[in-house]
Amino acid sequence: MTDKATSIKLAKAAGWLLVVGPLLDILLVSIRPGGFLTDDPGGPVEAILAWVEALATNTGLSNLSVELGLVVSLAFVLGLYCTVRLLKDGSWSDHLRMVGFLIVMIAYTLRAASYATLHLSGNLIKFGVGADGAEATFEYAVIITALAGSITVFSTLLLALGVAVFAWGMMHLNVIGGSDRILAMVLGILPAAGVFLLMLIGAHSDNNVLTLFFLGNLMALVQVIWTTWLGVALIRRGDQLPVPA
Repeated sequence: MTDKATSIKLAKAAGWLLVVGPLLDILLVSIRPGGFLTDDPGGPVEAILAWVEALATNTGLSNLSVELGLVVSLAFVLGLYCTVRLLKDGSWSDHLRMVGFLIVMIAYTLRAASYATLHLSGNLIKFGVGADGAEATFEYAVIITALAGSITVFSTLLLALGVAVFAWGMMHLNVIGGSDRILAMVLGILPAAGVFLLMLIGAHSDNNVLTLFFLGNLMALVQVIWTTWLGVALIRRGDQLPVPA
């Protein structure tokens, strides 16, 4: 197998991972009981209680979505890693892409911790572990679920930043070429600023804090358009990319 043939296969593998990974991630969050946490008239505490109650209604689906979420997250990370290897050209942008990749790795490490706490919460409810009975069990589950939500906030912030840095490192490359390049970069970089702004306001707000976090997550999803676009470009133009050094 020639280096060029290897490069083409790597490009297609990276492309499919970047397309399928984020889209499946969105699907899993959508079907997870209580997947989208929003404000409750009773305040953030009541919203978290509602989240735990939603988990309790279907712990099997919740645990399955969490377990599959870990696999899907790994697919996206592998896609970025393959892209880093594929586009290595010895320029300054190599360092930007690597920094972006490392930030994404940290973000997904935090997300894995969040998934683990959600899995623990689901099993706690399912098996009724708690020395003081079911009521104490539910209270433990609420604390663990709140912890998972807090970790998710930091994960989202880092993920948006990592993708933005990675997209910045792609600016001078002709993977997404022509007039589409500027639009693609806007979709990859600017949402990170919006995510930080909304999360910052939410962290210092007593009202609608969960709605602000939810909007921040939606803005981060805009970057999924960029990663999907990049993935499709790698699949279609893999034979036109230079062989990595």
